[in-house]
Amino acid sequence: MAVRPISALVLLAVLAGCGQRQAAAESKAPKAQAVRVDRAADAGPRCGPGERPVYVCPFKQKTVSVCVTDRTATYRYGPAGKTDLTIASNGADGRAHLGTARGPGRGGEQTSLRFSNGGYEYIVYSAIGGTDTAVPGRHWSGLVVMKGADEVSSMECPARGPAQRFTLDTAPSFLPREDNPDYEAWF
Repeated sequence: MAVRPISALVLLAVLAGCGQRQAAAESKAPKAQAVRVDRAADAGPRCGPGERPVYVCPFKQKTVSVCVTDRTATYRYGPAGKTDLTIASNGADGRAHLGTARGPGRGGEQTSLRFSNGGYEYIVYSAIGGTDTAVPGRHWSGLVVMKGADEVSSMECPARGPAQRFTLDTAPSFLPREDNPDYEAWF
C-alpha cells in the first residue's frame, strides 16, 4: 500500500485539527463524559482474561484487536458486543506470522502480523515514516485483507495512539518470521 505524500499530509493536517478540537471539548466536559468517550472507542472485540492487547483499532462499524498470551496470538474482528471472526495461533500451526520491513536509508519501518483463515489473509500493520520520506515521524496502521493474490480490502486506522502501534519489541516473539515475500510490506 503506497502512501501518497499529498493526501497523507492533508489527512495528517485534518486529524491534527480534529485532535485539537476534541482535546478542547474534552477539557470542558465533565469526567463522566470522558469515560463514555473512552468506552465507545473500545467497544469492539476485547482481549480476554490473561491476554495482553498488542493492537486495537476502532474502524467505522467494527473493531480489530490482536491479543496475546505467552503462547497464543489472537485476531478478533467485529462490532460492539460481538465478535464476527476469531483466529488464534500458537505460532507453530502456520496461522500467524510476524513481518518487518525497513525502507532504504532512513525510509521508515513497518511491523505486520498476518493471520490466515479459510484462504484469506488478515494483515494488521503498524508503520512510521522515516526522515527520508514525505511523512517523517508519521505513525499509521491498518488492516489489509487478501484472498490469494487479490486485495479484498485495505483500511487505514482512523485512530492514532499507543493502541495502534506495535513493533518487534511489543509483537508476539513466538510467531515465526514472515517467509512469504508477497506479505512483506504494506506501505
